[in-house]
Amino acid sequence: MFSKYGAMFGLDARIALAIFGALSVISGAALYSAIKKANTEKAHQMLVELNKASEAYYLDNGKPVPQDNTVLAYASDLVNNRESLSTWKGPYIDGSVFGTHFIKNSMTNNLDSNISIAIYLQKNSTWSVNTGVQTCASVGDSDCVETIMLGPSGNASAESKLLTLFNDLDEALDNSDGALAGKIRYLNYAAGTDDRLVYMGIPRKRTQ
Repeated sequence: MFSKYGAMFGLDARIALAIFGALSVISGAALYSAIKKANTEKAHQMLVELNKASEAYYLDNGKPVPQDNTVLAYASDLVNNRESLSTWKGPYIDGSVFGTHFIKNSMTNNLDSNISIAIYLQKNSTWSVNTGVQTCASVGDSDCVETIMLGPSGNASAESKLLTLFNDLDEALDNSDGALAGKIRYLNYAAGTDDRLVYMGIPRKRTQ
């Protein structure tokens, strides 16, 4: 009789363990999904805040963030009054200057310390290729947008994290429409470790 009850108890225990194991897998998957969703939204909000910072710069100073050349603008002007403007009321975003044109902030540092933020002017329409910066055609071109770009500073690990973030953001914001269209895009250079995550921001005309 004892043996029979012992066998039944053992069977019940195995069933219970199987149920707990299945629940653990389900709970773990749900937790991973929730964390992924939260991190994706956090990155999205950071990009939105960078957009707002650029708009605030324009409203205060009566001009967009200045270009240095045909594509690259001074994202650093959002945190540093490089031109000593009397109208500058920044910093417009939390961060620090990196190099001459770029900035870093707590979000990029948490993602990877090699990742930096840049502002580039690029085509707003759907791209035909993404193997390099998609330059606005000419001065005054209206098919042009101020893009927020996250770059890995030549670091392979940082580049891999940016690709993962792109895929998550592309799924969340653009229904996974790929690297060439939508609000989130991706520059995929043929060689090296300098791919970029691109957030399509404020429409603006190229000035030089």
